[in-house]
Amino acid sequence: MPVPNNPRIRLREEPPRLVAARQYAGGWSEAAYRKQEAQLLAAVRQAGYQTLGEPIYARYNSPFSLPFLRRNEVLIAVEAPTTAS
Repeated sequence: MPVPNNPRIRLREEPPRLVAARQYAGGWSEAAYRKQEAQLLAAVRQAGYQTLGEPIYARYNSPFSLPFLRRNEVLIAVEAPTTAS
């Protein structure tokens, strides 16, 4: 990875993990995030996965991007359901 030119930015390596994600477009309001978070958590539970930790809010665009062009995601680490043998 490139070395950041800002001393306040630090890179760190994260261990691999399984993550569920819900992608959506639009603004960065708390209400929009909570709505998408609830839908992601419901889908994860319905699929039989166990959540690990707290959801993460990912924003990928400049604040100057038009809201309908913005790409956002809600992410949460999950544990796959165990299958009975």
